[in-house]
Amino acid sequence: MIKPARDLFDRRQLRLLSLQQRRHGLGIDAVVPLRPVPCRRRDLRDVARRIAAARERGATTVLMMGAHVLRSGLQRYLIDLMEKGYLSCIAMNGAGMIHDFELALVGGTTESVARYISDGQFGLWKETGRLNDIASAAKRRGLGLGEAVGREIARGRYPHRDVSVLAAGARLGVPITVHVGIGYDI
Repeated sequence: MIKPARDLFDRRQLRLLSLQQRRHGLGIDAVVPLRPVPCRRRDLRDVARRIAAARERGATTVLMMGAHVLRSGLQRYLIDLMEKGYLSCIAMNGAGMIHDFELALVGGTTESVARYISDGQFGLWKETGRLNDIASAAKRRGLGLGEAVGREIARGRYPHRDVSVLAAGARLGVPITVHVGIGYDI
């Protein structure tokens, strides 16, 4: 028989620290300003034409992405595509949700695994832990995780919510689904 986690270790020994104390690998200054970008690749121009044609037909366009899109600072471009009706839905992984949430809240995200895992601090940040509370409340209310986190950011005290893809989805009624994985999302 497998012992319950509470019998394997004493959670009272965990030290939850504030995100304000963490050294972030990515700051709000990494979010790229929205400006025209020339497209020199024929294959990407073809994708753009197909997305535009889908919008004209009223067809659904889904963007599936990992967190590196946000870590690359492309939030304003994604928000612009949603505002203009080019994206009907976004599907992201759990890391994308975490980066979006932290960036909106404190203007920084991305912790060094090597630095914080060695002293047992990796993933133990008070504010990020609020995502668990949001997820629990979402289940009780019958909401998806992306919608619940987006609503929280859009309606709460998040100084950088203007670059939150999740908040923009909630504001615009564009569904954003979050697909959390065990073993790679904290």
